[in-house]
Amino acid sequence: MKKKITACALAALAAFTTFTACGKKGGGSSDIRFYLWSTDGGEPAGFSKVLNEFNSGAGKDLGVKLAFSFDTQNNYKQKLNLAMSAGETRYDVVFDAAWIYLSDFAKKDYYYNLEPYFQSDEYPGLKQAFDQNFLNKNKFNGGVYGIPLTQTFSDISVAYIRKDWRELCAADASFVKPAGISSSTVTADKLSDGIDDFEELEYYLYWIKQNKSGVVPALSNNDATWGAWDLVNTHRLVSKSANDYKEAGIKTSILVRQGVEATAYIKNDEVMAVGINDYLDPNAADGLGKFPAGFNTVDSKWQEDYEIIRRWQEDGIIDPDVMSVSDSDTKFEAGMGACVVQSINNFSAVEARLKANNPGAELEIFVNDPAVREKKSGYAQTDFKAWNYLCVPKTVSKSKLDGIMKFMDWLFKSEENHDLFQYGIKGVHWDVAKDENGNEIEGTVNTIGFESYTFPAYELTWNANYIRVQAASDPKVMEYMEYMFDMDRYVEIPYSDFTFDSQRTEKLISAVNSPLLATAISEAKSYQLGQIANPIAAWNSKLENRFGNVDLQTAMKTIQAEVKFQLQQFIDSL
Repeated sequence: MKKKITACALAALAAFTTFTACGKKGGGSSDIRFYLWSTDGGEPAGFSKVLNEFNSGAGKDLGVKLAFSFDTQNNYKQKLNLAMSAGETRYDVVFDAAWIYLSDFAKKDYYYNLEPYFQSDEYPGLKQAFDQNFLNKNKFNGGVYGIPLTQTFSDISVAYIRKDWRELCAADASFVKPAGISSSTVTADKLSDGIDDFEELEYYLYWIKQNKSGVVPALSNNDATWGAWDLVNTHRLVSKSANDYKEAGIKTSILVRQGVEATAYIKNDEVMAVGINDYLDPNAADGLGKFPAGFNTVDSKWQEDYEIIRRWQEDGIIDPDVMSVSDSDTKFEAGMGACVVQSINNFSAVEARLKANNPGAELEIFVNDPAVREKKSGYAQTDFKAWNYLCVPKTVSKSKLDGIMKFMDWLFKSEENHDLFQYGIKGVHWDVAKDENGNEIEGTVNTIGFESYTFPAYELTWNANYIRVQAASDPKVMEYMEYMFDMDRYVEIPYSDFTFDSQRTEKLISAVNSPLLATAISEAKSYQLGQIANPIAAWNSKLENRFGNVDLQTAMKTIQAEVKFQLQQFIDSL
């Protein structure tokens, strides 16, 4: 597994503490001040012990002291924007991403270009952890303006299921299926070995509704992520794989702004057409209608999905108060839900909190995406770009920047160094997992029975060189994590080095930030949470209004033209 992973190396880090006066370089102090975010805005469990361990040991040897400050994600984004725009000196290392401000801030020269550090023999840890090809795919404005943090290029989301309740469901032959799933062929005994497909999942959820008072069958967040919509939206295999798109000459996943992605059709190195589903009229000139046959219309799968999610809402499978729910994980761990969607990486941590709050509770997973469940090849697409980055503001002095990168170099120089921040203190927060004979299982981590450590590794240490698979009570967790880290499952998106510059012209900035577009992006959430009656007719009407809105379409055509222009320039430069 590790050989495949290290074929394309990656990385991470973070920090923050005392404030200094604005308008001066933030140098002088040996403190490296990281500013990050966490779910509740507080310090992650167990992190103070790790920080003390480093500062009193390796930190002294390096001549640095780390200090971290955390905020909620919303507050973090607002404060980061204000601080960078004002040239404040309170932060030495910050988290940023293409989905936050990185593209814009790189162009405004708010951050250092870190590329020389990855190529220097004075920083061997960074040099071996970050392959130049990977760095090339993570450039903004021609430079590496952040440390790219990732372990893999496509996380696996799964349904976390209450195993103890699923077993009760499987033993209940008296359950009468309600109208919502009366046509299903599933019987109770089919759940005796776990949940294996979407119909079995629905059977379980409807059983919960009838037999567990006060429990929400399928928890969801009010932004329509990590919940019921994920289950429904992936309930059957999509008609086209990532490899199908590649062979047709179609570049997908061109990020325009958060919530908006464009798709381009390229033939003989010429950009022929650009589509932006749900926003740009598919009949627009050089739009979706100009794509090759089989790719020139919108897949009708959304109609079935919207009908199912609406039925779930009407039947009480979704929380009636879903529009006010922002932390479905906490509700699940408190015993208030029968199913929640989460990253497969978090299984052991969720299980520990669930059991602590609900003695006798047990946890297992259902892999809801059939392409993942069946371990299909050619379905996982990637542009080999990271989703998370650590950046150093230019308000930091050059000497302090060197110290920051020395710490980063130390972090990635060895597995032992990396593990301290990734997993915590060995013997306190984790240990290597062992088999039934007491033999260590190479490349694994066991956290069961140890002190909690919940630091968000994607904000500091994610790097493919040092991946360990989390040991878990459900063997499917380790099985699918092995699959998740297998680089052979990926298909590279054509021209993956290309990054769209949403700030190239004032006209483009205005189009990307159009209030009409912002409204359109937010409208889908109500449908994805089952809040809209007659969703198919309502959504078709919504699309018709969008495509007939002259101002919105003018903005979308500006974006379309820019995607076509920038991508063509990129292709011509190769």
